[in-house]
Amino acid sequence: MRVAFFAESASAQSKAYANLFVHVFPHLQNFNFHLRYFTNTVSPEAAKAEQIMRVRTISSAFYPAQEEAQAVRDDLSSVLGKFRPDIIHLADTSLVSLLGMSYARAHRLPLVASYSPEENDRLDADYLRWFYGACQTVFASSPQELDELNRLGLKKVQRRVAGPDAKALAQQLRVCYHKLSNNSSSATSTAKTAPRFDASAPVLHEVNASPRRRNTDITVALPQLATA
Repeated sequence: MRVAFFAESASAQSKAYANLFVHVFPHLQNFNFHLRYFTNTVSPEAAKAEQIMRVRTISSAFYPAQEEAQAVRDDLSSVLGKFRPDIIHLADTSLVSLLGMSYARAHRLPLVASYSPEENDRLDADYLRWFYGACQTVFASSPQELDELNRLGLKKVQRRVAGPDAKALAQQLRVCYHKLSNNSSSATSTAKTAPRFDASAPVLHEVNASPRRRNTDITVALPQLATA
């Protein structure tokens, strides 16, 4: 099975990198998983790992030029097309993760997310509800995080294995990935038509219904999600 992870950073300061890539990836590989870690910022140490895939930087997270965003998306789609992931795992709510979500939506791939509570102070509840609501499974690492997700009205939430047992977490992810992949395969086999990715569709649009805000005056442009 092939899993593509998306996170803003691959560095020692990144929880996704420090926890998932460094400690959990080796166990998943022992379970015969093929993994890629797509990110925007790569530390010198992380750059040595062949599983790290750097996404070309978009110069402005606020309303980037459509041509620039399309080029980034095309590059990413090309790499993902060669890797052919079965699962997309979003480690945060960054623009990089949004690009991963867009690809998953276009290709009807299951979405898994790791809840990032530190982002609550700069993201609207509506945006969090929209982002995590698009995922088939959201992992929370504590009872407090479960409560926060429940208050958002989210139902597809799981408590992540607690503590430093990376092998146990890898086993939990393994079971989750296989279940979602099997469900997705069953759903795809019964579909009348295959999804088609419209490369000519606008890449970015302003989401007024579910804005992503750092303050009350700024709305961030989001990659348009392809639909079947």
